[in-house]
Amino acid sequence: MLERWFPAGATRAKLLRFVCVGIGATLIHFLVAIGLVSGLDVPPTIANASAVLVATVFSYLANTLWSFSAPLGRRTLSRFVVVSTLIACLAAAMSALFEHLGLDYRLGVLATVVSIPPVTFWLHHAWTYRAA
Repeated sequence: MLERWFPAGATRAKLLRFVCVGIGATLIHFLVAIGLVSGLDVPPTIANASAVLVATVFSYLANTLWSFSAPLGRRTLSRFVVVSTLIACLAAAMSALFEHLGLDYRLGVLATVVSIPPVTFWLHHAWTYRAA
């Protein structure tokens, strides 16, 4: 049954590490944002934007070095930024679509949470960290 949901072998290991990094990045985002707002009295918008940047740097480093066991470099960094930007645009488009259709915003959030991570993993696996 597990084979149905997770690819076999090295790809499964990458996927599981990718999930761990995603959870870690989410926790880092949350802690940085909350810490900046409550500890340093930073406005929430600036705190959230700062937290996104910190979590993205963590995500790049951890995914590159651990999830995909690739070297740090311009190629992986530029591709990671492209994928991250595309994913942000996709998430915004999904939200806009749900809003346009008059659906509850929580359905858009749910659709994003369910669909974005697998798409992100696939793009990184197939392109960002593909061997040259």
